[in-house]
Amino acid sequence: MKVYLFQNKEFQLKFEKLNPNNEKNDYSGNNIKKGTVELQIPPLSELTKQLGASFDKSEAENGFLKLFTKALEEEGGQKNVLKASITTIFDDAVEVQLEGTFLHFLFNLSEESLRIDVRVEIENGKIDEDAERVTLNYPDIPMSFDNQSNIVLLGKLRQKSQSKHKFHEEISYQGRISISLQLQSDVAPVEIKVISSATTKKMFHTEAVEYDFELISENGKAFPCHRRFLAGNSSVLARMFQSDWKDSKEKACNTNLTEKGLKALLKFIYEANIDGPLGSSRLTFELMETAHHSQYDIPLLEKAMKKLLLKQSSLWYAIDVALRLYRFSIKVDGCGDLKWKALKVINTKLDDLIGAREFENLLNEDRVAAVELMAYLKCI
Repeated sequence: MKVYLFQNKEFQLKFEKLNPNNEKNDYSGNNIKKGTVELQIPPLSELTKQLGASFDKSEAENGFLKLFTKALEEEGGQKNVLKASITTIFDDAVEVQLEGTFLHFLFNLSEESLRIDVRVEIENGKIDEDAERVTLNYPDIPMSFDNQSNIVLLGKLRQKSQSKHKFHEEISYQGRISISLQLQSDVAPVEIKVISSATTKKMFHTEAVEYDFELISENGKAFPCHRRFLAGNSSVLARMFQSDWKDSKEKACNTNLTEKGLKALLKFIYEANIDGPLGSSRLTFELMETAHHSQYDIPLLEKAMKKLLLKQSSLWYAIDVALRLYRFSIKVDGCGDLKWKALKVINTKLDDLIGAREFENLLNEDRVAAVELMAYLKCI
C-alpha cells in the first residue's frame, strides 16, 4: 500500500555555503552548500483518490486514511509544509533530509511502520554544461526521526553524484521530487511444525479424497473434511470423535465461525497456511479465539495468530477487534502482552471508540471492565 505525497513535483533551488561550525553534522570542511525546498502537503482528497473507492479498501488502508486525516487536522492550513533540505558535501556527495511535523505525526501514530521512498532530480545549471542531471534515490527507507528537530533521517544516507557537476551558490536550479509513503507489515515469518505432511493433507483436501465429516459455518455453509486431520490438530475434536457426541454420529458439526474463518481454519489444518489472516485483523482474532483451549485447542494456530496480533501496527486493526482483544485478554490467563497491545491500539483510535458497537457491548455487559479500560487509557 503506497501513497504519493508528491510525484515529480517541480521546484527551484538555490544553494548557500554553510559554516560547518554552526551545523549539526558528522562531517567537517568548508565546502558545504545547502538548499531548501518548501512543499505544500496535498489535500486529503488527492491522497484518497490513490486508494480508490472506500468499499475497496482494506482495514489497514482505511486506517491509513484516518491517520492522514488526523495529521492534516493537527497542523491545519498553511502549516502543512514539508521542507526538503539538500546538502552537498565537498561537491561529490549529496545528503537529503525531510523536515516537518506532518511526517513526524504520521510516524508516531503508525508506530514506526512507515517506510519512505524519495527521489530527487536536479537539472544542471548554466555552468558545467557537460554535466548530466543529478539524480538522488533513497528507496524503501525506514523512517527515523530526530525528535527535537522533527527531521526525517533517511538512514544517514549519502549518494555520490555520478557526474563531476558542482553546485554553485549563484545558480537557480530546476528540479523534481517524488516522495511516497508505504505502510509495511512488521510481521515476521511464522514457522509452523505440522503433525503430518502438509503436502499429503493438501492433496487429500483439494482432491476430495474420502471426506468423512463436515464443519458448518455460522451461515450454514458446509465444508467437507477428514476426521483424521481434524483430530490430529485439535484435542477437543479428537475427544468428540471418540465419544458418543451427537455431532460426531451425524458426521457434521456446527460452529460459530464465519465462512471466511472456517475456510482459513481448514487451510491451516490442511496446508499450514496462514496467508489469509494477514490482511484482516477480524479474521486473525477469530482464528486465535477459536484455537484457544477453551474452544478447539489448536496450540500451533493460537501461537501463530497471537504473534500476528502482537506484531501488527495499530493501523491494521479495526476498533472492534481491539476491543474484543482487550476483553479476551482480561478473561484469559497469561495474556498480559495482548492486553497492552489492545490498549495501545485503542489509544490511537479514540475518535472511533464512542459509538463503536463493541464498546457499547462492553458498557452493557461488563461495566467494571469498561471503567478499567478508560482508566488505563488515561494513564497511557
